[in-house]
Amino acid sequence: MEDEQHSLHDDVHFSVPESCLVEEDEDVDVGSADLVSVKDSTMETLMDGNVTVCVAPSVVALDGVSTFGIEDTEIAVGCSNDDELCSEVVELDDGMKGWIPIVPESYKPKLNEHFDSYVAAETKYRLYAFKAGFDVRLNAKKMNSDKCIQTRWFVCSKEGNPRKKEFDSLDVGTDVRRGRNSNVKRSGCRACMKIHLTKDKNGYEVYEFFEMHNHVLFNESDRRFSKTNRKMQYTDFRNVLRSSTHKVGPTRAYRLQTALKGGFDKMRCTAVDYQNFKRDVGLYVGKKDAKMLINKIHAMAFVPFLAIDNHKRSVVVGSSLIAGENIENFKWVLRAFLKCYKKQPIVVITDQCSAMKQAVPCVLNESKHRLCIWHIMKKVPKKVSQALNQNARFNSLIKKLVWNVHIGPDEFEYQWNEMIIEFDLVNDPWFSKIYNIRHSWIPAFFKDTPMSGLMKTTSRSESANAFFNLYSSFESDLVEFLMNYDSALEKQRDLHAHDENVTRTTYPQLMNPIGIEHHAAQVYTRTIFFDFQKELKKAIWYCGIDRVEDIGDEKVYVITHQNKKRVLKVSYKVVHNVNDNLVDYECSFFVRNGFLCRHALKVLLNCQVDRIPYMYVARRWTRELVPAHVQPAAVRYREIDSEKELLFTKMYSVVDDVASRIRNDKTKMTRFYEYLDKYKLELSTRLPNEDPTQQKVDAIAEHFGVAVPDDVDVYAPTGLANKGCALGKRLRSTSEKIQMRSKKPKRRCKRCGESKGHDSRNCPMVS
Repeated sequence: MEDEQHSLHDDVHFSVPESCLVEEDEDVDVGSADLVSVKDSTMETLMDGNVTVCVAPSVVALDGVSTFGIEDTEIAVGCSNDDELCSEVVELDDGMKGWIPIVPESYKPKLNEHFDSYVAAETKYRLYAFKAGFDVRLNAKKMNSDKCIQTRWFVCSKEGNPRKKEFDSLDVGTDVRRGRNSNVKRSGCRACMKIHLTKDKNGYEVYEFFEMHNHVLFNESDRRFSKTNRKMQYTDFRNVLRSSTHKVGPTRAYRLQTALKGGFDKMRCTAVDYQNFKRDVGLYVGKKDAKMLINKIHAMAFVPFLAIDNHKRSVVVGSSLIAGENIENFKWVLRAFLKCYKKQPIVVITDQCSAMKQAVPCVLNESKHRLCIWHIMKKVPKKVSQALNQNARFNSLIKKLVWNVHIGPDEFEYQWNEMIIEFDLVNDPWFSKIYNIRHSWIPAFFKDTPMSGLMKTTSRSESANAFFNLYSSFESDLVEFLMNYDSALEKQRDLHAHDENVTRTTYPQLMNPIGIEHHAAQVYTRTIFFDFQKELKKAIWYCGIDRVEDIGDEKVYVITHQNKKRVLKVSYKVVHNVNDNLVDYECSFFVRNGFLCRHALKVLLNCQVDRIPYMYVARRWTRELVPAHVQPAAVRYREIDSEKELLFTKMYSVVDDVASRIRNDKTKMTRFYEYLDKYKLELSTRLPNEDPTQQKVDAIAEHFGVAVPDDVDVYAPTGLANKGCALGKRLRSTSEKIQMRSKKPKRRCKRCGESKGHDSRNCPMVS
């Protein structure tokens, strides 16, 4: 080799140490001044005489994950700085190869080196392995009489030999389960560091250090798949668990983290690691699920109790999990509800559950039991013929009749019979059945009952079920379900807080400069005000005064009610007491909804009343019905360290805030990163290396907030088949099943190749 520089590329140059070259010819003299160039990750080979020199690319650091550019080559030369690491490949006497990491001396352990503690020794070797490009495994450990570590071996992860599996190659039985294809990860590598306690028990010293490996070290692309970098940390466990409380599975949680961190190569682990951890969460609970909730409620069927808040939202005021939907279980639930609330509700609305129908009157004997109109009306398309279902007149007529709150029971019965006769449904059993229970679901029969605006709503129970389905699934165990339930209630409280904030800090746009509208904006929540504003608009534009009669201190008004097409629909009589502004009217709107109707407002506007009489301001619709100190209260079913959770959240928040502030200044970003990295190194020398398994257990235990019992004497109920959830799948309608079958490919005859409803056994071609 001539004494000159060999440059294949002009961008990067590395000097070649003498120790990295294999001299097959003693006449060849290679000095340290020889230069070999590399470009990116491309290997360049320089042939000169009998010497082969191969150059490995530099190291690239990716968001805390260092990747090493070491290829499976004969020789990898030294590097230009401490951050670029390579390895030397040597030929052994037995013809095998050995790989010696080229690591700065400051990182390399030395024989008889002293460490103040076991943690310092382990940290030193793990850092050396990180720089060299291999994983560490803890091996032999010996304890002394003082229960202190006397001897400890740190070995390469490829130490040892793979386990041999014996099998009979002549046995080809079909009932044997096929084994999984796997790779051998152990190669008998002897690289290690062994330490023992000093005689004065004042620290540890290295009594053996072997640095040569019998396998290729990690290169740039391999590095992020190493066990060191694939270890899930506490924050990863926390992300998976927190995501699960919002019905976000491990795979989707992994994709979200990948997007937040900027790519798959920035992740410490893989989607499979997330999935395995979620599996371990289930194994952590296992059959101890019910025992972990022995002091809480646990069962299978979810029964929520819904009420209406002052913003007209459905809120959960109680819930129960029961073993089955039968009369006794429902009675038990209702008694438990009364024990908490003492007072029976005015109205109870349920679906057509036969067990609930019998249980409610037995326990809530003072309440009025009504059926959900939406549940009944959605069955109509399935109960009539296809032709009738597509009949526009029938659909319009039945909806207007059922939802009409302006007619009485007699008028409803007359119009219903007319409709049944017109469309030939007199002998229909289903229509006869729902007509017989008309008093429990037709608004005309209970329009004088306080309903809090529930008369014309869709199914609030169905919307509540859909709401909870966003946070839980059929496969959730009992402990996980309660965590998801807590998250759902947190969302409910957040919605209420948002509504309160909008009502308190903003002011609605008024339709007219009328005093009574301004007063309504001051006393009602925003949702109720908008409903009130609609009635006020209809009072101004669609209601008229037909005549007025004076009877002492009272005036009797006849108010006409028109629709948007200015067609007269109905007339109502309103009695107004001039002295105290009391109004008495026939439509019973205030009883049903809790605020004045258009007819009463028309009278008050005519009398120039600029404030809503106090007796007509229902407290349940007013502002600040729920005290401010009660709104943020969150009672969870688990015991958590709230101070620790708060500090953890603040820690994340501070880092995010600083990163956002300095995002456009690279110098400040570098200083901030170096400061955090320095603090991280300080912690690594002071704190012991946590076992990832222990981190996993701690994360799960802190998330659940319930200790795992030693003995199990309470088990979750099994063998239940409640309506609609026996298989964990939603029930499909007949029309949906027909549609799915139509998309299914038809069976094809193997003989003629046609799909005409026959097979090869009865194919026409055979005959």
